[in-house]
Amino acid sequence: MLKYEKPVVESTEDVAESVYMASGDVKTGVCPYGREFANAGADICQICSKTDGAQTSGSAFRADYKGCPYGVAEQVD
Repeated sequence: MLKYEKPVVESTEDVAESVYMASGDVKTGVCPYGREFANAGADICQICSKTDGAQTSGSAFRADYKGCPYGVAEQVD
């Protein structure tokens, strides 16, 4: 969390408006293993792709990488 600001509640008898709040860091990736970008050169991405997200350890090759099963954006070099 970067900076906490205490929420304020105001009531009115007229027109009302709702605002939904969230706190915490914003993650750009959706990988459950903490990666923000998928990369065919990364061992963890090769194994994850080969096993459709079931494993992150073992052996795999660059050719085993078919894409991120979680839809994480590809890293562009």
